[in-house]
Amino acid sequence: MANAAAGLLQGGRAPRFDPETILAKGVRKAGSGDLGDGQAQVREGLAVWLEAIAKEGHLSPMGRLAIPDLAASWLASRLRLIDYMRANPAVKDVPLARPVVVVGFPRTGTTLLHHLLSLGADTRAPLMWELQEPAPPPAGAPDKRIAAAKRRVKTMLAVRPDLPRMHPLDAEAPEECVHALQQTLATFHLGAYAPVPSYFAWLLEQDLSPAYAYLRLVLQALAYGQPERRWVLKAPAHLFALDALLTVFPDACVVHIHRDPARAAASGCSLTAAIRTLTTEPSDPKALGEEWLYAWGEGLKRALAVREAMGPERFCDVRYDELLRDPAGTVRRVFAYFGDEAPPNTDEAVASWMAANPADRHGRHRYTLEEYGLRVDAVHQRFADYMQRFDLAPEAAPAG
Repeated sequence: MANAAAGLLQGGRAPRFDPETILAKGVRKAGSGDLGDGQAQVREGLAVWLEAIAKEGHLSPMGRLAIPDLAASWLASRLRLIDYMRANPAVKDVPLARPVVVVGFPRTGTTLLHHLLSLGADTRAPLMWELQEPAPPPAGAPDKRIAAAKRRVKTMLAVRPDLPRMHPLDAEAPEECVHALQQTLATFHLGAYAPVPSYFAWLLEQDLSPAYAYLRLVLQALAYGQPERRWVLKAPAHLFALDALLTVFPDACVVHIHRDPARAAASGCSLTAAIRTLTTEPSDPKALGEEWLYAWGEGLKRALAVREAMGPERFCDVRYDELLRDPAGTVRRVFAYFGDEAPPNTDEAVASWMAANPADRHGRHRYTLEEYGLRVDAVHQRFADYMQRFDLAPEAAPAG
C-alpha cells in the first residue's frame, strides 16, 4: 500500500538523484550552506552513494521517494550543527575523555551492552533524537527535535510494525553512532538501506577520519554546557573504521563483543532484509547472505588488523554467552579492564533494566540461516580462525 501511494505521488516521474539538487534542498532546510571541515568527502560520498543506490539498489517507489529526502535531511542536520558551532566556538573545547565504544558484528549483544554500560550516573549514551539533530534550535524557538524523531519512528513502524522484535526503536533511548555518521555520507551503515557495492568499494579506499571528526563535534555539541560525563558509544559499523575512530578518539576504550558468526549472520540478514523492505523491491535473499559474508568478513579483517597494530590493552573482549549469563558481572569486568570502578549500584541497576526490558517483550524474532542461502558449516569454516581466537562455540539454531 505504501509503495502504491508513493508511485501515485511520483506520477510516473522518478525523483531526481542529483547530488547538487539534494544538497540545495538541505541548504534550504537549514538556512545555511557551510558543510564544515571534511566537506569534500561529504560531497563525494553523497554523489557516489546516490549513483550506487539509484543503479544498484533496486529501489521501490517508496524508496525512490524516501532516499532523496533522507539525504537532504542528513545534510540539513549537518549544516545546522556547523552553523551552531560557528556561533559557539567554545563547543570545540569540550573534553571527551576516554569514551567507551562497543563494537562487534550486528546482532551480537552490542545494543544490550551499550545500554548497560551507560546506566551509571557518570556515564551516558547519546539518544536517537540527539544524534539525528544535534544542534539545538535558535534561542527562543521551540525545540521540536524529539517530536520529529518520534514521527520518524512512527512512520517506520507503520510500514514494518515487526521491527521492534529485531531492534528496539525509541526516539528517546540510546542509539548507534550511525545516526550521526549518516550526516557525513561516509559510513558503511548506508548499505542497510539497499545494496550499494560500488559505494562500499569507495568507502574501503577512504580515510574516514573526517567522518569521525564530525562525530566528535556532535558529541561535543551534546555535552556543551552539561555536567561532564563519560560517553558510551556503539555501532557495528565501527569495525570497518577502528583506525579512524582511534585517530580521532585516541584514548577510547573499545569493547569488542563476539558471537557464533553463523547466528550473527542469520539474525543480521533478517534485520537487514526487514529494513530494506522500506526502500527496495523484493530481492533474492541468497544475494543478501553472500553480501553479509563478504561485507562483515571485510569489516572483521580490518578491525583485527587495527587491533594487532594497537595492542591488546586498548580492547576488552566479551562473549555474547557471557553477557547473557552474567550481565552485571560483564559490566564490572569491562570497567575493571580499563582500570575503572563500575558504578556502586551496578547489580541493582542492571537487574532493574533487564527486568524492564526482556528480550522477547515485542515478540519472537524468527529467522533461519538457510533462507539466505548459507550453511552453518560454511560460515564456521569462513570464520574458523576468528572462532578459535575468541573461543566461540557453535550456538544451537533458533527454534521455530
